[in-house]
Amino acid sequence: MSRNITVAALQLPLSGSEAENIDAISDLVSQAAAQGAQIILPPELFSGPYFCKTQEEAHFALARPTLEH
Repeated sequence: MSRNITVAALQLPLSGSEAENIDAISDLVSQAAAQGAQIILPPELFSGPYFCKTQEEAHFALARPTLEH
């Protein structure tokens, strides 16, 4: 048995503000769901600055334990 699933991949410019990023993602999730998306994929590391461009010890503090997500 096959069935169709609608997937939305979100892409947007992110700021350094966690609250602003979460608000923006929440708005896009609501829009995607209203358009029928059943699986919604936000960008990685959307809650803060994208720090994975280089490996710097100062950025390790931005990591969160799995259970806090």
